[in-house]
Amino acid sequence: LQFTDDNLLADRSHAADVLDMLRQKRRRFVTMVTLDQLCDSALMQKMAYSGCMGVAVGVESLDKDNCLSVGKRQNVGQPFQEAVQCTNELGIQVAALLMVGLPYDTSERLERTQRYLEEIPCAAFDLRILRIYPGSPLYDKMLSSKKLNDAWWLGKEPVPTNYFLPGHLRVHFMHPHFSPIQLQQWTLKLTSELNRLNAGSVANILSVGRRGNALKFASLIIAARRRMAKQAMELLVRLKKTLGT
Repeated sequence: LQFTDDNLLADRSHAADVLDMLRQKRRRFVTMVTLDQLCDSALMQKMAYSGCMGVAVGVESLDKDNCLSVGKRQNVGQPFQEAVQCTNELGIQVAALLMVGLPYDTSERLERTQRYLEEIPCAAFDLRILRIYPGSPLYDKMLSSKKLNDAWWLGKEPVPTNYFLPGHLRVHFMHPHFSPIQLQQWTLKLTSELNRLNAGSVANILSVGRRGNALKFASLIIAARRRMAKQAMELLVRLKKTLGT
């Protein structure tokens, strides 16, 4: 089973009932968790016992100011690396979800983020450009400063060169440190390089799958990660050709 709820376990009493039911039904599953939930070892142990094979965790950014800028207070000060290692020991694969283009992002910070994440044994890395949704505090702030395309959600894109890119790479705001094209290049670069497979990453994914009695799932992750890296590199090359660089 794949639960697409952004925060399936937010209500802990409800979560306990759901996990008990899944264990009784002997169903294997994957879901999404918040970073503070990933760092809750007791919760992760219960998830493993209930049949969880993998989680996608909303890391968003490694920087405190970026997390606070989008209301992700629960991410601040969490031991992400240790939590991934502990969760892997339980036989649960961890995919990290990150955003590029947060208000305080710079090239130096993204380079530092890449170096840090290369040392984290995640099964995969999913990077997307920030979306600033109507009704959020950041939307109102960016709109008042005239740095946001207020109709982006109606399909009006301000960047003419990205017609061939998937929707999660579209840019609808002005960033203080990057042009829209630079945000796209950074997202594709990080996706390609962080998901590049080597002997160590393959061995780790298979090892986690073996602990969780989910080798078939581990094989699917390896194939998906390879595909993500390849597609990102192909899009990056195409984007550079479009720009004549």
